[in-house]
Amino acid sequence: MVAHQTIFSGEANNSLFNKVVTFNSCPADYIHESWFKHIQYGELISSLRDSHDAQPFLSEHLLAILSLQKEWDYAFELSEKRIALDDSEILIRLPLYIGIVLNETVIRKAIKRSDRLALEATLGKEAYLFAVKKAQFLFRHRQDNAQASIDWDHIDRFKNFIILSGLQVMAVVYGEMPKAFCERLYIKLPVAWKKHLSKKVGLSLSKQDCLNLLTKTYKEVNRQWHHLLS
Repeated sequence: MVAHQTIFSGEANNSLFNKVVTFNSCPADYIHESWFKHIQYGELISSLRDSHDAQPFLSEHLLAILSLQKEWDYAFELSEKRIALDDSEILIRLPLYIGIVLNETVIRKAIKRSDRLALEATLGKEAYLFAVKKAQFLFRHRQDNAQASIDWDHIDRFKNFIILSGLQVMAVVYGEMPKAFCERLYIKLPVAWKKHLSKKVGLSLSKQDCLNLLTKTYKEVNRQWHHLLS
């Protein structure tokens, strides 16, 4: 199935056009390493993905095993879809930062120096500074979530909860988009995240809230966002 094609015109759109073509036709360029344990010949694909000559064959195989040979999506007028064209490294940071915005009150309540250092070590320095300095100003509507508490003996669980919160927001934004788009987005991210991104969840946020949160957070995660969203 071929989705409505966007007309790309002008020099400014060349980069976007190239990204859309890569997204559709070259999954070997961007598939996350975690997927190779779950797909046929994954180890071989992983070892050959840096080979320029092998790239077309690897992508053809990936499209086949994902049942995407006839599933294409070239409709990228929406900003939220353009975000998915960014590098995997950027997209992987998004759920963490979205979840931080939703749970920043809990993070800022940590007063003891040892607690603050533990959060910084767990979230990463940049993410922690975002939580205490910027997140509260980014989005007015926050979830009233009683589960958002920190077990200081198992602080990694709080990070996982934050990431899950972010994935749920992304699931609301992307959940009803075409298979051709969603399946390609999934493989840019850790394989364990697919079950959360493809699952319908009940949030206190509307779809528009989730969209606004995604877009605003993306602009914080990637300060060079203009090349995709302008």
